[in-house]
Amino acid sequence: IKDEIKSSLLMINLDISKSKIEELVHQEDDDKKIDLTIDNKKFSGKLRLTKNSQSCPGDYSFSLSLDEPYSGHKEYILENFSCNNYFDTQISQEISKQLNLLTPHSSLITLNRDGDGLGTYYLVISNEDKSFFETQSRTFDTEIYEKITSEDSLNISSWKKKSTDPRLAENSYQLLEKLISLIKDDPELGAKYFDKNNLVNYYHYLLAIGNYDPNYLLYFNNTSGRFEFITNNFNLNLLE
Repeated sequence: IKDEIKSSLLMINLDISKSKIEELVHQEDDDKKIDLTIDNKKFSGKLRLTKNSQSCPGDYSFSLSLDEPYSGHKEYILENFSCNNYFDTQISQEISKQLNLLTPHSSLITLNRDGDGLGTYYLVISNEDKSFFETQSRTFDTEIYEKITSEDSLNISSWKKKSTDPRLAENSYQLLEKLISLIKDDPELGAKYFDKNNLVNYYHYLLAIGNYDPNYLLYFNNTSGRFEFITNNFNLNLLE
């Protein structure tokens, strides 16, 4: 079945040499300008290495930022497939959708580098892209925070701001600091600043996929005045 899936995939070709990929491995914070072909159409953009899989040496995942949108989006993740289970990911995403959580769309692709096959990858719409939120009746112009460490969630240094409400200072963590302070002083009162349905659904999602070390975003919904959880990956332990 997996071979049949791979034979019918969208093909993406990166016009980047092996040496350029190796440069990215040693300089993970650097972007490389590239040309690429998606669905027989030419694009340009920037490529950045996001991780080098320890379980599959030589296999990489990348962030891709296009100068012009493909299928309505500019920001994508090229997620390595060989170290991940396609069906696990599909089940995990379907659970997320059924629980009405914001869920990035992903599809399998065949990825080539300078004419050489790199294998099968996921093409995932990045939540760095405004269109990710706008296509799901949300706005990117609000406070969005990412948990960046496994340390205490009530420590402000455990968080990184992804987006800013234009009415607030860009480097301000005002809303998150207020939330953390409320939770520390009065957990019951602090809980009222979360969307109750979203909180329950996200908890059920974690139970369903068996992932107790979640990677998530906190999204402030300006309409409801409540924080919401957005899943930031699909690590599924359900089938293990």
